[in-house]
Amino acid sequence: MGSDAASLRTTARREGDYYVVNGSKAFISGAGTSKIYVVMVRHDGQAGAKGIFCLLIEDGMEGFSQGKKEQKLGWNTQPTRILTFEDVKVPVTNQIGPDNYGFNIAMAGLNGGRVNIASCSLGAAQQSLDLAIDHVKVRKQFGKHLSDFQWNQFKLAEMATMVHSSRSACFH
Repeated sequence: MGSDAASLRTTARREGDYYVVNGSKAFISGAGTSKIYVVMVRHDGQAGAKGIFCLLIEDGMEGFSQGKKEQKLGWNTQPTRILTFEDVKVPVTNQIGPDNYGFNIAMAGLNGGRVNIASCSLGAAQQSLDLAIDHVKVRKQFGKHLSDFQWNQFKLAEMATMVHSSRSACFH
């Protein structure tokens, strides 16, 4: 949903038993591998958080296309792409939740996603700390293991404290 979730511009207008969806979504996680997408859309003509609702859009629906896989510096295990909607007819039965409740659904998902990203980052930090500890135990400088130098001990203790406090923040 981005940094200003209430300003999304992808629209859906009701036409009988369908919504006709137009717009695009950028930097969508899992795009290209997913078969179903949970898409926040705006009722035509409604502004702010109240005009947002949620639709399930299936890969392969006419008018739905995906851009090329984004090239990123990191986080390459999660593909991202742009999704484009050009007069995509989505059955009204694909609506998730009531009208004007999409913003609440999106915020609940984002909050869970934040914990997920924090947990993944915590795992990477723990692995980095473990590798650093292993390294200072075997690498020698001036005839001593790096683990024998007080500065390195302080630095590793500081790193361990940061990892531990991050773990506490993720779990509590």
